[in-house]
Amino acid sequence: MSETARVSNEGEQNGFFRYMNNKIPSSNPLLTGSAREFAWSSLNQMVVVNGSCPNSYLIDLQLYPALYVANPPSADSDQNQTIELSTEAPVDCSYAVVYISQQNMPLVVPIEDLREDDGVSTFEATFPASLLQYGGYGLIIFVLTNSTGPFKNVEAVVPNTVAGPYLFDKK
Repeated sequence: MSETARVSNEGEQNGFFRYMNNKIPSSNPLLTGSAREFAWSSLNQMVVVNGSCPNSYLIDLQLYPALYVANPPSADSDQNQTIELSTEAPVDCSYAVVYISQQNMPLVVPIEDLREDDGVSTFEATFPASLLQYGGYGLIIFVLTNSTGPFKNVEAVVPNTVAGPYLFDKK
C-alpha cells in the first residue's frame, strides 16, 4: 500500500471508530504508534483479571508495573502543565517520562520531586503544551524510562521502560 493510501486508510478508520463511540473524529491522519510490550502490559493492567490466565507466562513479552497519573493534564490548556505520577516500581532521580503521540519522535521530560512511601514512588513531570497543539485529538502514551534518550522511535523506548503505559485519550 502506498504511503498516501495508508494515510487515507488510517484517517478513515480512526474517524469512523471515534464517531461510533460518540467522540470527535481525529484531525490527525495517523494513529499513535505503540509497541507490543506496551499493548501487552496495558491489557494486563486494565483488562485481564489477575490470575485468570494461568498460561500467560508462555507469551514472551515484558510486563511493566502500572504507571498512574493523579492529575491528568487538561486537554484545553495551551500552557505546560505539571502532573503527578506514581508507580510501585523502584524509581531513580535520573529517570524520565516519555510521551508518545501520533508518529512523532517520542518526547522526553525528566522527572522532578521524587518521593517514596511504602513501596510507591511518586514524582512530578511537565506535560508539554506542544502535545496539545493544533486542537488535535487522539491517544498519547506515557511511560517511565531509566534514560533521558533521545529516542528515535517507539521501539527505542521499550528497552529503557521501567513502568507504564498510561494511556491518555486527548478528546
